[in-house]
Amino acid sequence: MKRTFAILLLALISCTAIGENNSVLPDSLANLLIENRKQDPNRMQALNTIIDVLFDEMDYDHAYPYINELGTLAEKLNDEYYKALSNYYLGSCLCVKDDYKNGFIKLNEAQHAAELLPDGDMKYLLKIRINLALSACYVQCNMLSDAFNQLQQGLALNELHGTEKLQIKLENNLAAVYSKIDKLDASNAIYKKLLNNNKLFNKGELYCNYNIANNFISLSEPDSALKYLIIAQHNIESEQDNLLVMKKIGDVYRLQDNLDSSKYYYNKVLQLLDKDGNNNPSITSSTTLELAKIYNSSHNYDAAIVYSDKSIAASKACYDLENESNALKIKIDALEKSGNINAAYSALKESITIQDSLYSIRNVDKLNELMLQQEIIGIDKEYKHKQSMAALQQSKERMLYLAVIAILIGTVLVVMLLWNRKRILLINKQIKEDALANELDSRNRELASNVITLMKKNETYTEVINKLLTIKENAVKDETKNDIDRVTKEIEKTMEGKLLEDFEVRFKQVHGDFYERLTQKYPDLSNNEIRLCSFLKLNLTTKEISSLTGQSASSILKARYRLRKKMNINDDSINLSNYIMSI
Repeated sequence: MKRTFAILLLALISCTAIGENNSVLPDSLANLLIENRKQDPNRMQALNTIIDVLFDEMDYDHAYPYINELGTLAEKLNDEYYKALSNYYLGSCLCVKDDYKNGFIKLNEAQHAAELLPDGDMKYLLKIRINLALSACYVQCNMLSDAFNQLQQGLALNELHGTEKLQIKLENNLAAVYSKIDKLDASNAIYKKLLNNNKLFNKGELYCNYNIANNFISLSEPDSALKYLIIAQHNIESEQDNLLVMKKIGDVYRLQDNLDSSKYYYNKVLQLLDKDGNNNPSITSSTTLELAKIYNSSHNYDAAIVYSDKSIAASKACYDLENESNALKIKIDALEKSGNINAAYSALKESITIQDSLYSIRNVDKLNELMLQQEIIGIDKEYKHKQSMAALQQSKERMLYLAVIAILIGTVLVVMLLWNRKRILLINKQIKEDALANELDSRNRELASNVITLMKKNETYTEVINKLLTIKENAVKDETKNDIDRVTKEIEKTMEGKLLEDFEVRFKQVHGDFYERLTQKYPDLSNNEIRLCSFLKLNLTTKEISSLTGQSASSILKARYRLRKKMNINDDSINLSNYIMSI
Protein backbone atom coordinates (compact mmCIF):
# COMPACT_ATOMS: atom_id res chain seq x y z
CA MET A 1 0.00 0.00 0.00
CA LYS A 2 1.42 3.28 -1.09
CA ARG A 3 2.16 5.97 1.45
CA THR A 4 1.23 9.46 0.25
CA PHE A 5 2.75 12.64 1.67
CA ALA A 6 1.64 14.01 5.05
CA ILE A 7 -1.53 15.24 3.38
CA LEU A 8 -4.31 13.53 5.30
CA LEU A 9 -7.46 13.08 3.31
CA LEU A 10 -9.50 14.37 6.20
CA ALA A 11 -7.49 17.57 6.22
CA LEU A 12 -8.97 18.34 2.81
CA ILE A 13 -12.60 17.77 3.71
CA SER A 14 -13.27 21.42 4.48
CA CYS A 15 -9.99 23.26 4.38
CA THR A 16 -8.70 25.45 1.61
CA ALA A 17 -5.54 26.49 3.45
CA ILE A 18 -3.45 25.05 6.27
CA GLY A 19 -2.57 27.36 9.16
CA GLU A 20 -1.46 27.22 12.76
CA ASN A 21 -3.93 26.26 15.51
CA ASN A 22 -5.44 29.31 17.08
CA SER A 23 -7.51 29.00 20.23
CA VAL A 24 -8.55 32.68 20.19
CA LEU A 25 -11.13 33.77 17.63
CA PRO A 26 -10.32 36.81 15.49
CA ASP A 27 -12.30 39.93 16.41
CA SER A 28 -14.46 39.63 13.31
CA LEU A 29 -15.62 36.13 14.33
CA ALA A 30 -16.00 37.01 18.01
CA ASN A 31 -18.20 39.95 16.99
CA LEU A 32 -20.39 37.59 14.98
CA LEU A 33 -21.32 35.75 18.17
CA ILE A 34 -21.87 39.00 20.09
CA GLU A 35 -24.13 40.34 17.35
CA ASN A 36 -26.14 37.12 17.13
CA ARG A 37 -26.88 36.08 20.72
CA LYS A 38 -30.48 35.21 20.07
CA GLN A 39 -31.51 31.70 19.20
CA ASP A 40 -32.32 32.33 15.58
CA PRO A 41 -31.01 31.31 12.14
CA ASN A 42 -28.52 34.19 12.18
CA ARG A 43 -26.84 32.62 15.21
CA MET A 44 -26.58 29.30 13.33
CA GLN A 45 -25.04 31.05 10.34
CA ALA A 46 -22.49 32.73 12.63
CA LEU A 47 -21.60 29.38 14.23
CA ASN A 48 -21.27 27.80 10.78
CA THR A 49 -18.83 30.55 9.70
CA ILE A 50 -16.70 30.06 12.85
CA ILE A 51 -16.58 26.27 12.45
CA ASP A 52 -15.53 26.62 8.82
CA VAL A 53 -12.64 28.90 9.82
CA LEU A 54 -11.52 26.51 12.58
CA PHE A 55 -11.69 23.62 10.11
CA ASP A 56 -9.57 25.66 7.70
CA GLU A 57 -6.99 25.95 10.47
CA MET A 58 -7.37 22.24 11.35
CA ASP A 59 -8.22 23.36 14.91
CA TYR A 60 -10.77 20.62 15.51
CA ASP A 61 -10.51 20.68 19.32
CA HIS A 62 -11.73 24.27 19.52
CA ALA A 63 -14.43 23.59 16.94
CA TYR A 64 -16.20 21.06 19.20
CA PRO A 65 -18.14 23.49 21.46
CA TYR A 66 -19.36 25.49 18.46
CA ILE A 67 -20.44 22.29 16.69
CA ASN A 68 -22.34 21.15 19.77
CA GLU A 69 -24.03 24.54 20.11
CA LEU A 70 -24.96 24.44 16.42
CA GLY A 71 -26.51 20.99 16.83
CA THR A 72 -28.43 22.00 19.98
CA LEU A 73 -29.75 25.17 18.37
CA ALA A 74 -30.73 23.31 15.19
CA GLU A 75 -32.74 20.84 17.31
CA LYS A 76 -34.52 23.65 19.16
CA LEU A 77 -35.38 25.44 15.93
CA ASN A 78 -36.07 22.14 14.13
CA ASP A 79 -33.80 23.17 11.25
CA GLU A 80 -33.10 20.00 9.27
CA TYR A 81 -30.26 21.52 7.23
CA TYR A 82 -28.24 22.62 10.26
CA LYS A 83 -28.98 19.30 12.01
CA ALA A 84 -27.37 17.50 9.08
CA LEU A 85 -24.54 20.03 8.92
CA SER A 86 -23.70 19.69 12.63
CA ASN A 87 -23.59 15.88 12.26
CA TYR A 88 -21.24 16.31 9.29
CA TYR A 89 -18.91 18.54 11.32
CA LEU A 90 -19.00 16.22 14.33
CA GLY A 91 -18.40 13.10 12.23
CA SER A 92 -15.43 14.77 10.52
CA CYS A 93 -13.89 15.72 13.89
CA LEU A 94 -14.34 12.19 15.26
CA CYS A 95 -12.61 10.70 12.20
CA VAL A 96 -9.69 13.11 12.63
CA LYS A 97 -9.41 11.76 16.20
CA ASP A 98 -9.32 8.17 14.78
CA ASP A 99 -12.76 7.40 16.23
CA TYR A 100 -13.93 6.05 12.88
CA LYS A 101 -16.88 4.05 14.18
CA ASN A 102 -18.64 6.98 15.85
CA GLY A 103 -17.45 9.32 13.11
CA PHE A 104 -19.03 7.07 10.51
CA ILE A 105 -22.29 6.97 12.52
CA LYS A 106 -22.51 10.78 12.52
CA LEU A 107 -21.54 11.07 8.85
CA ASN A 108 -24.10 8.42 7.94
CA GLU A 109 -26.77 10.32 9.88
CA ALA A 110 -25.76 13.49 8.05
CA GLN A 111 -25.92 11.76 4.67
CA HIS A 112 -29.37 10.29 5.24
CA ALA A 113 -30.65 13.61 6.61
CA ALA A 114 -29.23 15.48 3.61
CA GLU A 115 -31.15 13.17 1.26
CA LEU A 116 -34.41 14.39 2.80
CA LEU A 117 -33.61 18.10 2.39
CA PRO A 118 -35.39 20.07 -0.33
CA ASP A 119 -33.47 20.48 -3.56
CA GLY A 120 -31.10 23.44 -3.75
CA ASP A 121 -27.45 24.49 -3.72
CA MET A 122 -27.14 24.14 0.08
CA LYS A 123 -28.30 20.53 -0.06
CA TYR A 124 -25.98 19.52 -2.90
CA LEU A 125 -22.91 21.26 -1.48
CA LEU A 126 -23.50 19.54 1.86
CA LYS A 127 -23.89 16.16 0.15
CA ILE A 128 -20.59 16.67 -1.68
CA ARG A 129 -18.78 17.55 1.56
CA ILE A 130 -20.25 14.45 3.20
CA ASN A 131 -19.05 12.35 0.25
CA LEU A 132 -15.55 13.74 0.84
CA ALA A 133 -15.66 13.01 4.56
CA LEU A 134 -17.00 9.48 4.11
CA SER A 135 -14.38 8.73 1.47
CA ALA A 136 -11.68 9.73 3.95
CA CYS A 137 -13.24 7.58 6.67
CA TYR A 138 -13.42 4.58 4.31
CA VAL A 139 -9.77 5.06 3.24
CA GLN A 140 -8.56 5.06 6.84
CA CYS A 141 -10.51 1.82 7.40
CA ASN A 142 -8.99 0.29 4.22
CA MET A 143 -12.39 0.06 2.53
CA LEU A 144 -11.14 1.49 -0.74
CA SER A 145 -13.98 0.44 -3.03
CA ASP A 146 -16.44 2.24 -0.75
CA ALA A 147 -14.16 5.31 -0.70
CA PHE A 148 -14.01 5.24 -4.51
CA ASN A 149 -17.82 5.06 -4.74
CA GLN A 150 -18.24 8.05 -2.42
CA LEU A 151 -15.82 10.10 -4.51
CA GLN A 152 -17.57 9.14 -7.75
CA GLN A 153 -20.89 10.25 -6.25
CA GLY A 154 -19.30 13.51 -5.11
CA LEU A 155 -17.75 14.18 -8.53
CA ALA A 156 -21.06 13.52 -10.31
CA LEU A 157 -22.87 15.91 -7.96
CA ASN A 158 -20.14 18.53 -8.16
CA GLU A 159 -20.28 18.56 -11.94
CA LEU A 160 -23.88 19.77 -11.73
CA HIS A 161 -24.05 21.74 -8.48
CA GLY A 162 -20.56 22.14 -6.99
CA THR A 163 -17.59 24.48 -6.92
CA GLU A 164 -14.05 24.45 -8.26
CA LYS A 165 -12.58 24.18 -4.75
CA LEU A 166 -14.65 21.08 -4.02
CA GLN A 167 -13.58 19.66 -7.39
CA ILE A 168 -9.92 20.07 -6.35
CA LYS A 169 -10.53 18.25 -3.06
CA LEU A 170 -12.46 15.43 -4.74
CA GLU A 171 -9.80 14.94 -7.40
CA ASN A 172 -7.00 15.06 -4.82
CA ASN A 173 -8.69 12.35 -2.72
CA LEU A 174 -9.40 10.29 -5.82
CA ALA A 175 -5.71 10.45 -6.79
CA ALA A 176 -4.78 9.21 -3.30
CA VAL A 177 -7.24 6.30 -3.58
CA TYR A 178 -5.89 5.38 -7.04
CA SER A 179 -2.39 5.32 -5.54
CA LYS A 180 -3.50 2.99 -2.74
CA ILE A 181 -5.05 0.52 -5.22
CA ASP A 182 -1.92 0.61 -7.43
CA LYS A 183 -3.50 2.55 -10.29
CA LEU A 184 -0.44 4.77 -10.29
CA ASP A 185 -0.69 6.17 -13.82
CA ALA A 186 -4.27 7.30 -13.14
CA SER A 187 -3.15 8.81 -9.84
CA ASN A 188 -0.31 10.74 -11.49
CA ALA A 189 -2.60 12.00 -14.24
CA ILE A 190 -4.89 13.60 -11.64
CA TYR A 191 -1.99 15.11 -9.65
CA LYS A 192 -0.54 16.62 -12.83
CA LYS A 193 -3.94 18.08 -13.70
CA LEU A 194 -4.14 19.63 -10.23
CA LEU A 195 -0.71 21.20 -10.64
CA ASN A 196 -2.09 23.21 -13.56
CA ASN A 197 -4.89 24.65 -11.40
CA ASN A 198 -4.02 28.07 -9.99
CA LYS A 199 -6.62 27.65 -7.22
CA LEU A 200 -4.80 24.68 -5.68
CA PHE A 201 -4.82 24.67 -1.86
CA ASN A 202 -1.77 25.90 0.09
CA LYS A 203 1.16 23.46 -0.09
CA GLY A 204 -0.71 21.76 -2.94
CA GLU A 205 2.23 21.94 -5.34
CA LEU A 206 4.53 20.34 -2.75
CA TYR A 207 2.07 17.54 -1.99
CA CYS A 208 1.25 16.82 -5.63
CA ASN A 209 4.89 16.75 -6.77
CA TYR A 210 5.87 14.56 -3.81
CA ASN A 211 3.03 12.11 -4.42
CA ILE A 212 3.80 11.93 -8.15
CA ALA A 213 7.42 11.11 -7.24
CA ASN A 214 6.22 8.46 -4.79
CA ASN A 215 4.11 6.85 -7.53
CA PHE A 216 7.06 6.86 -9.95
CA ILE A 217 9.18 5.11 -7.30
CA SER A 218 6.54 2.40 -7.08
CA LEU A 219 6.60 2.18 -10.89
CA SER A 220 10.41 1.68 -10.73
CA GLU A 221 11.00 4.93 -12.63
CA PRO A 222 13.55 6.69 -10.37
CA ASP A 223 14.59 9.27 -12.98
CA SER A 224 11.05 10.62 -13.22
CA ALA A 225 10.68 10.47 -9.44
CA LEU A 226 13.85 12.52 -8.95
CA LYS A 227 12.59 15.16 -11.37
CA TYR A 228 9.43 15.77 -9.33
CA LEU A 229 11.24 15.66 -5.99
CA ILE A 230 13.58 18.43 -7.16
CA ILE A 231 10.52 20.48 -8.14
CA ALA A 232 9.00 19.73 -4.72
CA GLN A 233 12.07 21.20 -3.02
CA HIS A 234 11.15 24.61 -4.44
CA ASN A 235 7.80 24.55 -2.59
CA ILE A 236 9.11 23.60 0.87
CA GLU A 237 7.79 25.79 3.69
CA SER A 238 8.87 23.88 6.82
CA GLU A 239 11.88 21.94 8.08
CA GLN A 240 9.73 18.82 8.42
CA ASP A 241 8.81 18.97 4.73
CA ASN A 242 12.48 19.46 3.87
CA LEU A 243 13.52 16.37 5.84
CA LEU A 244 10.90 14.18 4.18
CA VAL A 245 11.79 15.34 0.67
CA MET A 246 15.56 14.90 1.21
CA LYS A 247 14.99 11.42 2.67
CA LYS A 248 12.94 10.51 -0.39
CA ILE A 249 15.67 11.83 -2.73
CA GLY A 250 18.13 9.57 -0.94
CA ASP A 251 15.75 6.65 -1.55
CA VAL A 252 15.62 7.45 -5.26
CA TYR A 253 19.40 7.54 -5.56
CA ARG A 254 19.48 4.14 -3.86
CA LEU A 255 17.16 2.79 -6.54
CA GLN A 256 19.59 4.16 -9.14
CA ASP A 257 22.53 2.45 -7.33
CA ASN A 258 24.08 5.90 -6.86
CA LEU A 259 25.20 5.08 -3.34
CA ASP A 260 27.42 8.12 -2.84
CA SER A 261 24.58 10.54 -3.59
CA SER A 262 22.21 8.45 -1.53
CA LYS A 263 24.56 8.54 1.49
CA TYR A 264 25.01 12.28 1.03
CA TYR A 265 21.28 12.97 1.35
CA TYR A 266 20.77 10.50 4.20
CA ASN A 267 23.65 12.07 6.15
CA LYS A 268 22.28 15.53 5.38
CA VAL A 269 18.96 14.51 6.92
CA LEU A 270 20.73 13.26 10.06
CA GLN A 271 22.82 16.42 10.25
CA LEU A 272 19.73 18.62 10.11
CA LEU A 273 18.10 16.56 12.83
CA ASP A 274 21.18 16.92 15.06
CA LYS A 275 21.65 20.59 14.27
CA ASP A 276 18.13 21.68 15.16
CA GLY A 277 17.72 19.22 18.00
CA ASN A 278 14.70 17.91 16.14
CA ASN A 279 13.71 14.74 17.94
CA ASN A 280 12.10 12.81 15.11
CA PRO A 281 12.81 9.13 15.80
CA SER A 282 10.66 8.00 12.87
CA ILE A 283 12.80 9.78 10.26
CA THR A 284 15.98 8.86 12.16
CA SER A 285 14.94 5.20 12.22
CA SER A 286 14.23 4.94 8.48
CA THR A 287 17.27 7.02 7.44
CA THR A 288 19.82 5.11 9.54
CA LEU A 289 18.24 1.85 8.34
CA GLU A 290 18.92 2.82 4.72
CA LEU A 291 22.52 3.75 5.58
CA ALA A 292 22.97 0.39 7.31
CA LYS A 293 21.75 -1.36 4.15
CA ILE A 294 24.17 0.60 1.98
CA TYR A 295 27.21 -0.06 4.19
CA ASN A 296 26.32 -3.73 4.54
CA SER A 297 26.02 -4.17 0.78
CA SER A 298 29.38 -2.35 0.43
CA HIS A 299 31.01 -4.81 2.89
CA ASN A 300 31.67 -2.07 5.43
CA TYR A 301 30.32 -4.21 8.23
CA ASP A 302 31.50 -2.03 11.10
CA ALA A 303 29.58 0.97 9.74
CA ALA A 304 26.59 -1.25 8.96
CA ILE A 305 26.50 -2.40 12.60
CA VAL A 306 26.80 1.18 13.90
CA TYR A 307 23.91 2.45 11.77
CA SER A 308 21.76 -0.62 12.39
CA ASP A 309 22.19 0.01 16.14
CA LYS A 310 21.14 3.65 15.63
CA SER A 311 18.10 2.51 13.67
CA ILE A 312 17.19 -0.01 16.36
CA ALA A 313 17.40 2.66 19.08
CA ALA A 314 15.31 5.15 17.07
CA SER A 315 12.79 2.44 16.15
CA LYS A 316 12.31 1.61 19.82
CA ALA A 317 11.77 5.29 20.57
CA CYS A 318 8.91 5.50 18.07
CA TYR A 319 7.67 1.92 18.58
CA ASP A 320 8.37 0.95 14.96
CA LEU A 321 8.80 -2.84 15.21
CA GLU A 322 8.99 -3.20 11.42
CA ASN A 323 12.11 -1.02 11.14
CA GLU A 324 13.57 -2.53 14.30
CA SER A 325 13.18 -6.03 12.84
CA ASN A 326 14.77 -4.98 9.52
CA ALA A 327 17.66 -3.26 11.31
CA LEU A 328 18.28 -6.40 13.39
CA LYS A 329 18.42 -8.51 10.21
CA ILE A 330 21.11 -6.24 8.77
CA LYS A 331 23.02 -6.31 12.05
CA ILE A 332 22.89 -10.12 12.18
CA ASP A 333 24.15 -10.35 8.61
CA ALA A 334 26.97 -7.85 9.24
CA LEU A 335 28.01 -9.60 12.47
CA GLU A 336 28.05 -12.97 10.72
CA LYS A 337 30.14 -11.73 7.82
CA SER A 338 32.56 -9.98 10.17
CA GLY A 339 33.01 -13.24 12.10
CA ASN A 340 31.30 -12.19 15.34
CA ILE A 341 29.13 -15.30 15.63
CA ASN A 342 28.26 -14.98 19.32
CA ALA A 343 27.00 -11.43 18.89
CA ALA A 344 25.10 -12.52 15.77
CA TYR A 345 23.46 -15.31 17.75
CA SER A 346 22.42 -12.89 20.50
CA ALA A 347 21.00 -10.50 17.90
CA LEU A 348 19.18 -13.40 16.25
CA LYS A 349 17.46 -14.31 19.52
CA GLU A 350 16.36 -10.70 19.87
CA SER A 351 15.19 -10.75 16.26
CA ILE A 352 13.06 -13.83 16.87
CA THR A 353 11.44 -12.10 19.83
CA ILE A 354 10.74 -9.00 17.73
CA GLN A 355 9.36 -11.15 14.90
CA ASP A 356 6.95 -12.83 17.33
CA SER A 357 5.84 -9.45 18.66
CA LEU A 358 5.51 -8.06 15.13
CA TYR A 359 3.51 -11.08 14.04
CA SER A 360 1.17 -10.70 17.02
CA ILE A 361 0.74 -6.97 16.45
CA ARG A 362 0.01 -7.49 12.76
CA ASN A 363 -2.62 -10.06 13.64
CA VAL A 364 -4.18 -7.77 16.22
CA ASP A 365 -4.10 -4.82 13.81
CA LYS A 366 -5.65 -6.92 11.06
CA LEU A 367 -8.30 -8.21 13.44
CA ASN A 368 -9.07 -4.69 14.64
CA GLU A 369 -9.29 -3.50 11.05
CA LEU A 370 -11.65 -6.35 10.12
CA MET A 371 -13.75 -5.73 13.23
CA LEU A 372 -13.96 -2.01 12.42
CA GLN A 373 -14.92 -2.80 8.83
CA GLN A 374 -17.64 -5.15 10.05
CA GLU A 375 -18.89 -2.53 12.50
CA ILE A 376 -19.06 0.06 9.73
CA ILE A 377 -20.81 -2.40 7.41
CA GLY A 378 -23.18 -3.20 10.26
CA ILE A 379 -23.92 0.49 10.85
CA ASP A 380 -24.65 0.98 7.17
CA LYS A 381 -26.88 -2.11 7.13
CA GLU A 382 -28.66 -0.85 10.25
CA TYR A 383 -29.49 2.44 8.56
CA LYS A 384 -30.66 0.62 5.46
CA HIS A 385 -32.71 -1.69 7.66
CA LYS A 386 -34.28 1.32 9.39
CA GLN A 387 -35.14 2.74 5.99
CA SER A 388 -36.65 -0.58 4.96
CA MET A 389 -38.60 -0.79 8.21
CA ALA A 390 -39.86 2.76 7.76
CA ALA A 391 -40.91 1.87 4.23
CA LEU A 392 -42.53 -1.28 5.57
CA GLN A 393 -44.38 0.69 8.24
CA GLN A 394 -45.61 3.15 5.66
CA SER A 395 -46.66 0.26 3.52
CA LYS A 396 -48.63 -1.32 6.40
CA GLU A 397 -50.40 1.96 7.11
CA ARG A 398 -51.23 2.25 3.45
CA MET A 399 -52.58 -1.30 3.50
CA LEU A 400 -54.87 -0.46 6.44
CA TYR A 401 -56.17 2.59 4.65
CA LEU A 402 -56.77 0.56 1.52
CA ALA A 403 -58.59 -2.08 3.55
CA VAL A 404 -61.06 0.54 4.87
CA ILE A 405 -61.58 1.94 1.39
CA ALA A 406 -61.93 -1.61 0.03
CA ILE A 407 -65.34 -1.89 1.72
CA LEU A 408 -66.55 0.88 -0.55
CA ILE A 409 -64.82 0.21 -3.80
CA GLY A 410 -64.68 -3.61 -3.71
CA THR A 411 -62.60 -5.87 -5.84
CA VAL A 412 -60.18 -3.29 -7.26
CA LEU A 413 -58.75 -2.43 -3.87
CA VAL A 414 -58.54 -6.12 -2.88
CA VAL A 415 -56.32 -6.69 -5.91
CA MET A 416 -54.18 -3.71 -4.92
CA LEU A 417 -53.85 -5.06 -1.39
CA LEU A 418 -52.67 -8.46 -2.60
CA TRP A 419 -50.17 -6.84 -4.94
CA ASN A 420 -48.83 -4.69 -2.14
CA ARG A 421 -48.48 -7.75 0.14
CA LYS A 422 -46.49 -9.56 -2.51
CA ARG A 423 -44.18 -6.58 -2.88
CA ILE A 424 -43.51 -6.56 0.87
CA LEU A 425 -42.68 -10.27 0.82
CA LEU A 426 -40.26 -9.69 -2.02
CA ILE A 427 -38.61 -6.86 -0.06
CA ASN A 428 -38.23 -9.11 2.99
CA LYS A 429 -36.88 -11.93 0.84
CA GLN A 430 -34.37 -9.58 -0.77
CA ILE A 431 -33.26 -8.30 2.64
CA LYS A 432 -32.65 -11.88 3.82
CA GLU A 433 -30.77 -12.78 0.64
CA ASP A 434 -28.60 -9.69 0.96
CA ALA A 435 -27.87 -10.53 4.59
CA LEU A 436 -26.81 -14.08 3.65
CA ALA A 437 -24.64 -12.81 0.79
CA ASN A 438 -22.98 -10.24 3.04
CA GLU A 439 -22.33 -12.88 5.70
CA LEU A 440 -20.70 -15.23 3.16
CA ASP A 441 -18.61 -12.37 1.76
CA SER A 442 -17.48 -11.44 5.27
CA ARG A 443 -16.49 -15.03 6.06
CA ASN A 444 -14.62 -15.33 2.76
CA ARG A 445 -12.67 -12.14 3.58
CA GLU A 446 -11.79 -13.53 6.98
CA LEU A 447 -10.68 -16.85 5.43
CA ALA A 448 -8.48 -15.04 2.88
CA SER A 449 -6.93 -13.02 5.69
CA ASN A 450 -6.24 -16.22 7.65
CA VAL A 451 -4.62 -17.88 4.62
CA ILE A 452 -2.31 -14.89 4.14
CA THR A 453 -1.42 -14.95 7.83
CA LEU A 454 -0.62 -18.69 7.69
CA MET A 455 1.61 -18.21 4.65
CA LYS A 456 3.48 -15.33 6.28
CA LYS A 457 3.94 -17.37 9.44
CA ASN A 458 5.27 -20.35 7.46
CA GLU A 459 7.68 -18.08 5.56
CA THR A 460 8.90 -16.52 8.79
CA TYR A 461 9.52 -19.92 10.37
CA THR A 462 11.36 -21.13 7.27
CA GLU A 463 13.50 -17.97 7.15
CA VAL A 464 14.42 -18.34 10.82
CA ILE A 465 15.33 -22.05 10.36
CA ASN A 466 17.53 -21.26 7.33
CA LYS A 467 19.26 -18.48 9.22
CA LEU A 468 19.87 -20.79 12.19
CA LEU A 469 21.31 -23.47 9.91
CA THR A 470 23.64 -20.89 8.36
CA ILE A 471 24.82 -19.86 11.81
CA LYS A 472 25.30 -23.51 12.76
CA GLU A 473 27.60 -24.06 9.78
CA ASN A 474 29.82 -21.22 10.95
CA ALA A 475 29.61 -22.05 14.65
CA VAL A 476 32.75 -23.38 16.36
CA LYS A 477 31.45 -24.61 19.68
CA ASP A 478 29.44 -27.82 19.85
CA GLU A 479 27.35 -26.23 22.57
CA THR A 480 26.24 -23.54 20.14
CA LYS A 481 25.42 -26.13 17.47
CA ASN A 482 23.38 -28.16 19.93
CA ASP A 483 21.47 -25.07 21.01
CA ILE A 484 20.72 -24.27 17.38
CA ASP A 485 19.58 -27.84 16.71
CA ARG A 486 17.26 -27.67 19.69
CA VAL A 487 15.73 -24.36 18.56
CA THR A 488 15.23 -25.53 14.95
CA LYS A 489 13.56 -28.75 16.12
CA GLU A 490 11.20 -26.77 18.29
CA ILE A 491 10.31 -24.53 15.36
CA GLU A 492 9.88 -27.48 12.97
CA LYS A 493 7.67 -29.22 15.55
CA THR A 494 5.50 -26.10 15.65
CA MET A 495 5.32 -26.04 11.86
CA GLU A 496 4.51 -29.73 11.33
CA GLY A 497 0.92 -30.08 10.34
CA LYS A 498 -0.30 -27.25 12.57
CA LEU A 499 -0.66 -24.64 9.83
CA LEU A 500 -2.53 -26.96 7.45
CA GLU A 501 -4.80 -28.16 10.27
CA ASP A 502 -5.62 -24.54 11.11
CA PHE A 503 -6.35 -23.87 7.44
CA GLU A 504 -8.67 -26.88 7.09
CA VAL A 505 -10.61 -25.96 10.23
CA ARG A 506 -11.19 -22.41 8.97
CA PHE A 507 -11.95 -23.61 5.41
CA LYS A 508 -14.65 -26.01 6.63
CA GLN A 509 -16.23 -23.21 8.65
CA VAL A 510 -16.78 -21.22 5.45
CA HIS A 511 -17.16 -23.97 2.77
CA GLY A 512 -18.33 -26.91 4.88
CA ASP A 513 -20.36 -28.53 2.08
CA PHE A 514 -17.56 -28.29 -0.53
CA TYR A 515 -15.78 -31.45 0.61
CA GLU A 516 -19.07 -33.39 0.53
CA ARG A 517 -19.85 -32.34 -3.04
CA LEU A 518 -16.25 -33.01 -4.11
CA THR A 519 -16.04 -36.52 -2.66
CA GLN A 520 -19.47 -37.44 -4.04
CA LYS A 521 -18.32 -36.50 -7.52
CA TYR A 522 -14.76 -37.88 -7.16
CA PRO A 523 -14.73 -40.55 -4.42
CA ASP A 524 -11.20 -41.76 -5.32
CA LEU A 525 -9.40 -38.54 -4.38
CA SER A 526 -6.66 -38.81 -1.73
CA ASN A 527 -6.51 -36.52 1.32
CA ASN A 528 -3.66 -34.53 -0.27
CA GLU A 529 -5.66 -34.13 -3.49
CA ILE A 530 -8.72 -32.97 -1.53
CA ARG A 531 -6.54 -30.45 0.29
CA LEU A 532 -5.13 -29.23 -3.07
CA CYS A 533 -8.72 -28.78 -4.27
CA SER A 534 -9.47 -26.58 -1.24
CA PHE A 535 -6.49 -24.36 -2.13
CA LEU A 536 -7.67 -24.09 -5.74
CA LYS A 537 -11.20 -23.35 -4.51
CA LEU A 538 -9.72 -20.18 -2.95
CA ASN A 539 -7.95 -19.42 -6.28
CA LEU A 540 -4.49 -19.61 -4.66
CA THR A 541 -1.52 -19.59 -7.03
CA THR A 542 1.10 -22.33 -7.22
CA LYS A 543 3.54 -20.03 -5.42
CA GLU A 544 1.04 -19.35 -2.62
CA ILE A 545 0.25 -23.07 -2.21
CA SER A 546 3.98 -23.80 -2.09
CA SER A 547 4.46 -21.15 0.60
CA LEU A 548 1.57 -22.53 2.64
CA THR A 549 2.51 -26.26 2.43
CA GLY A 550 6.30 -26.03 2.29
CA GLN A 551 6.36 -28.06 -0.97
CA SER A 552 8.31 -26.96 -4.02
CA ALA A 553 6.51 -25.31 -6.91
CA SER A 554 7.40 -28.24 -9.20
CA SER A 555 5.76 -30.66 -6.75
CA ILE A 556 2.60 -28.57 -6.75
CA LEU A 557 2.54 -28.50 -10.56
CA LYS A 558 2.90 -32.30 -10.69
CA ALA A 559 0.09 -32.69 -8.17
CA ARG A 560 -2.13 -30.42 -10.27
CA TYR A 561 -1.34 -32.52 -13.36
CA ARG A 562 -2.25 -35.76 -11.55
CA LEU A 563 -5.45 -34.17 -10.25
CA ARG A 564 -6.52 -33.17 -13.79
CA LYS A 565 -5.99 -36.78 -14.92
CA LYS A 566 -7.99 -38.15 -12.00
CA MET A 567 -10.85 -35.76 -12.75
CA ASN A 568 -10.69 -36.66 -16.48
CA ILE A 569 -10.06 -33.05 -17.48
CA ASN A 570 -8.30 -33.67 -20.79
CA ASP A 571 -9.19 -30.39 -22.44
CA ASP A 572 -6.20 -28.02 -21.92
CA SER A 573 -8.47 -25.00 -22.41
CA ILE A 574 -10.29 -25.79 -19.13
CA ASN A 575 -8.77 -23.94 -16.19
CA LEU A 576 -8.43 -26.29 -13.22
CA SER A 577 -9.02 -23.59 -10.59
CA ASN A 578 -12.16 -22.33 -12.35
CA TYR A 579 -13.44 -25.87 -12.70
CA ILE A 580 -13.00 -26.65 -8.98
CA MET A 581 -14.52 -23.31 -7.93
CA SER A 582 -17.65 -24.30 -9.90
CA ILE A 583 -18.13 -27.53 -7.92
